[in-house]
Amino acid sequence: MFKGILAIVGAFLLIKYRVKVVDTTGKFGWCEKYLGPGGTYHFMIVFAIILFIWGVAKATGTDDVLLGPLANFFDPGGGGGEVKNEWDF
Repeated sequence: MFKGILAIVGAFLLIKYRVKVVDTTGKFGWCEKYLGPGGTYHFMIVFAIILFIWGVAKATGTDDVLLGPLANFFDPGGGGGEVKNEWDF
């Protein structure tokens, strides 16, 4: 629960101080290239929104429901098993 509340507060602070964060970290070249001028600022807002949604899910204990559909994407084999090749006996 503490991580969720911390993420929510962090998301609000990131949106409020995004100009100072970008001034500190510098502009990301790939954001400026693919998102256009000011793309780094837009990325910070999108990242803060995702962080906020994750924080709410973590604080309420529903993060497994929120992130459940992504489990198959990041672990397509079902997980838990070891990879065997033709030389394993």
